[in-house]
Amino acid sequence: MNTARDQGTKSTEGGSQRRRSYPTCRWKRRWKSGGLQLVASHLVITLCLLTSGQAADWPMLGRDATRNPVSPETNAPVNWDLATGKNIRWKAALGTVAFADPIVAGGLVWIGSNNQPPNDPPLANVAATLRCFRESDGKLLYEHVMPALPGPLYRLAQVGLNCTPVVEGHQLWFASTRGEVIAWDISPLRRGEGQPR
Repeated sequence: MNTARDQGTKSTEGGSQRRRSYPTCRWKRRWKSGGLQLVASHLVITLCLLTSGQAADWPMLGRDATRNPVSPETNAPVNWDLATGKNIRWKAALGTVAFADPIVAGGLVWIGSNNQPPNDPPLANVAATLRCFRESDGKLLYEHVMPALPGPLYRLAQVGLNCTPVVEGHQLWFASTRGEVIAWDISPLRRGEGQPR
């Protein structure tokens, strides 16, 4: 009898059990068939800001140290349209998935993703990425690539960087897909003088 408990196994002729292998990204099939209408990580990050003013920084998950993710901004746009560009300052292509939230700090937007190009065959060299865009116009300023490691950590690079970075002052921290905590001085990037160090 096939119950919810044993759905992951299938009997063979000899009575032994073997594990079913499911596709890694079943949502892709559902997306193409129209069954899944909204994916949080769609293929673009859209920065929706008021055209009349600059929004406050959002340097960590939960906005700031209070962990209150309610924006204090007033008159923020409540609707936008990708087709017409209504209330959208810019948009930029990401990989196929992006589970981490973007952060905005000091004129820079940081977000994790993977390196798989949308609507193309998968790349041979799977990697997670952390990308930095200029807040004002969406120009890609920096991309940190973390190639997949063989073994159990390989899948982590396939789903991209799942960690929302944190910025405090001139420091940025994030946890890589390689099991490391990385801290950078991002002041050279902010000044336009080079990469984080």
